[in-house]
Amino acid sequence: LHVLEFYTDDADDQAKALTLAMRSRVRASKDYSLADGDFALGVFLASLKCGDIPDVACQTAIGDKLKIDRYIWGIMRKVQGGQVTIDIHLWQRGRQDVRQQLTFSDNLTVPEDQALQKIADQLLNKLVNFGKIGVVKLLNPGKIAGDLFVDGQPHGQIRGDLAELSLPIGERHFEVRSGGKVVAHGSGLVSPNNPVEIELYGGEDKSSQVPLSTDQAVWKKPASYAAIGVGGAMVLGAAYMSLWSATNGFGNDSIKQVSSQLRGGVKVCDAARNPSAAAFPRGVPDPTLTADAAKVCDRGDTFKTLQTIFYPVGGLLIAGGAYLLYSSSKEKGPEAVIRRHIEVVPLVGHNAGYVDLRVTF
Repeated sequence: LHVLEFYTDDADDQAKALTLAMRSRVRASKDYSLADGDFALGVFLASLKCGDIPDVACQTAIGDKLKIDRYIWGIMRKVQGGQVTIDIHLWQRGRQDVRQQLTFSDNLTVPEDQALQKIADQLLNKLVNFGKIGVVKLLNPGKIAGDLFVDGQPHGQIRGDLAELSLPIGERHFEVRSGGKVVAHGSGLVSPNNPVEIELYGGEDKSSQVPLSTDQAVWKKPASYAAIGVGGAMVLGAAYMSLWSATNGFGNDSIKQVSSQLRGGVKVCDAARNPSAAAFPRGVPDPTLTADAAKVCDRGDTFKTLQTIFYPVGGLLIAGGAYLLYSSSKEKGPEAVIRRHIEVVPLVGHNAGYVDLRVTF
């Protein structure tokens, strides 16, 4: 696929930048490769004496010169308001010309500019995918029956929980009408590659998405992850406290020293809190040492109290979160629709790239 340098009388920088951006998008395309050669539409117009706008015969002559079956050409003009407009075409041998027009800011003069790359990608997709058909699986969980309208045009009737349609690619809007009123609606992007599932929502207000099937609440999956996370943190904290208590503060030096001086059968924490000659046959240790040991014992007691709370509560949270997660995976509701209505499109070329996050809401 050739991309001829766009012809212009008054927007040289913008035309050159968009040409290079379009070529980078063709290079990044999975379906097309950029043909070799750097050709300009203006040169062909002059050499073939075509005039400012090439007719069908002239377009065919350019294809013959290039020895190619398809190429993109365009004419750019400056318009009022600091903008330029591009009249862009896809010529294909033996097929009808495909045309798109777009106006954008004239300050986009760098081919690698993310905004210009996005414009080029949109133009390329519209040109090469024009007239293509995609498959839509229209989900109707409420089994609402009525007349189906696609983009405001009647498209038969819908009954049952699933309808499969073949439609031109692009953004499509669906309505189910009964008695002259909209009883369900939905929208989504129809692509030429894979069937897309679009769920219908109840009600006439298109700004709200109230699912026809309310088996699953939206909060279930986020709540399950939160419960598992909090419960796991509590159990891990309790395990840390258990280990700390079992090792007397991970082998605290003051505990070791007090314990080494104790009479047999005397508990180290009791002796640290209430030091007496009866507990220490070699004499009562330094008060600072017993005070430090008493602090470790007090912390250990606090940890033991917290363990009795953290272990059962944390376990319950983990079990409850796991149940919510399991139940949400068994049901179909709005969250499944959200997943279907979010599309991440990475586009990378030789000199630039971006990630396009498309959200239908």
